[in-house]
Amino acid sequence: MTSLGSNPDPRPQTGMAFDPRPDASFVRGAFVIALVFTLTAVAGWITLPFIGALTWGAIIAISVYPLHLRLMAKIGGLRKLSAILIGIFIAVVLFAPLVLLFLSIGDHAKQAVEALMNVKNLSLPDLPVWIADLPLVGSRIAKAWQHAQADLAGTIESIRPQLRSALLATISHIVASSVTLIEAALAIIASTVFLITGPQIKMFFVRLLEKLGAPDSVLLVLIIERTVHAVSQGIIGTALIQAFLLWVGYAIAGAPFPIFLAFLALVLCSIQLGVMIIGLPVAAWMWSQGDTGWAGFVLGWTIFVNVVDNFIKPVLIGRDFPVPLWVGFIGVIGGLLAMGLIGLFIGPIVLAIFYRLLIGWTYAETLPKRQG
Repeated sequence: MTSLGSNPDPRPQTGMAFDPRPDASFVRGAFVIALVFTLTAVAGWITLPFIGALTWGAIIAISVYPLHLRLMAKIGGLRKLSAILIGIFIAVVLFAPLVLLFLSIGDHAKQAVEALMNVKNLSLPDLPVWIADLPLVGSRIAKAWQHAQADLAGTIESIRPQLRSALLATISHIVASSVTLIEAALAIIASTVFLITGPQIKMFFVRLLEKLGAPDSVLLVLIIERTVHAVSQGIIGTALIQAFLLWVGYAIAGAPFPIFLAFLALVLCSIQLGVMIIGLPVAAWMWSQGDTGWAGFVLGWTIFVNVVDNFIKPVLIGRDFPVPLWVGFIGVIGGLLAMGLIGLFIGPIVLAIFYRLLIGWTYAETLPKRQG
């Protein structure tokens, strides 16, 4: 019998000698796993600067794929030519107004800086009577306006640091927008490549989901396609409505170039920049021309058009969404708040797939099996 103070051998007594060397197959498997993870991490690190452009390229390609198929049928099945033509069309429609807009913003910022340096030649027009009659705040606005009219140079001098900071912020936004334009160009190039290789890419993701053990891999890919289509149609449809409303309001107010401004609004609303970028300069220009009443109308109408986006977009997206409307609504709004513009697509895609997998797993044991 072993005493309490003894230290028996903890190894199992099987009659075989203990071999401290690891199994060769285990070492080989661990090495392969480590190599795969290392290669994946390095590949992700290398492609990280292009993730945004590639994601947007995939979204654009999925959104315009039905148009690509129709155009390809009309030109004799030339897939590459159809993809290139669509890429050129998107580039012209997207870049021409944005380049003009950013150049215009840069010119106005330069003029504003020059105006700040020479305040003696500036003057304020009279405040519209209806603003002074506003309840609660009208009298205060009128008093501040009269003070600024009497001593405009002193007023500008007192707020010069804030104005300079605002102008510097505007210039920084212009620089950031130029980087966005570069990313957009890469996204259009990527979308053209995705349109050319569409069937191969779709089959790759189906096979990849099968390898990962996902059920109904074809259905999951179809959900992704339908979600992107629904979101893109909702965004473009909302942008069309906003552009039409802006054109009607600006035409009534007598704003300059209402058709061009409406087209610019279509582009800006499609990329979720809103119409305030247009409305503020237009209202300021009309106010400088003495049309203070119509300038107030343009500003108010622009705010209305900018806000209506929040009500129309979820309804249009929910019309063709592959899962219940509330899932799409949470995905669109939550994705936009969490991830910005790209979250409009990523949010509903993630929630749609999660909802489909959750429902499939929950009812897997209760649904009747198909015969045959």
